[in-house]
Amino acid sequence: FVVVLLTGLYELENQETQFTCPMHPTKKQTAFENEVSDYCSAVNVMLAYHNLVDDWKDDKSYKARFNAGLFRERVKEIESRYPYQCGEIKQCLDELSRTESNNVLIADEPAAIFGKLLGAVFSYGDEKLKDKLFDFGFSLGKFIYIADAATDLKSDIKKQRYNPLIRYKADDTQPVLQMIMAECYELYRLLPVKQDKEIIENILLSGIWTS
Repeated sequence: FVVVLLTGLYELENQETQFTCPMHPTKKQTAFENEVSDYCSAVNVMLAYHNLVDDWKDDKSYKARFNAGLFRERVKEIESRYPYQCGEIKQCLDELSRTESNNVLIADEPAAIFGKLLGAVFSYGDEKLKDKLFDFGFSLGKFIYIADAATDLKSDIKKQRYNPLIRYKADDTQPVLQMIMAECYELYRLLPVKQDKEIIENILLSGIWTS
């Protein structure tokens, strides 16, 4: 979604390439790449790395520790290219971990932390647009966090896992999510997106409600 939005916002030209993937090794696939897809790949690597580090810290998973080591040199390179985003990702994930460890049951708190993380991820490119992109990403991040918690609520109660909505029924979150998404959509409309608007708006107005 970040690739589609930022590509549409900055009207970036895509480079078409051919590749084979492990799932379909006999058939060539087509990829369309640009600077934003490269940036988002780097963000994915950072998130995967920190997820592995957390698995090592929390569960003492030696497999996670080994796999995290495979990422280490790449992570150093990414941190040098995107210091702001990498710093915010690490700080926000640490804050989320503390919030969940303290069993904070006010959903706004962890949702705002994840919103800050996603806001930083969206803050890419033109300095004049970064604040608007941050605000949009922050709002979308809050929605994603609460929607994810609502989707997992029954399972988390059964398995006695942390969920900030533990005092609520899943249906009670619908008005909250609608309010957040209404704000998110208004913030999206402040962005001068020029291409693929139909795809982006279909996701925001329809696709995000599937789960």
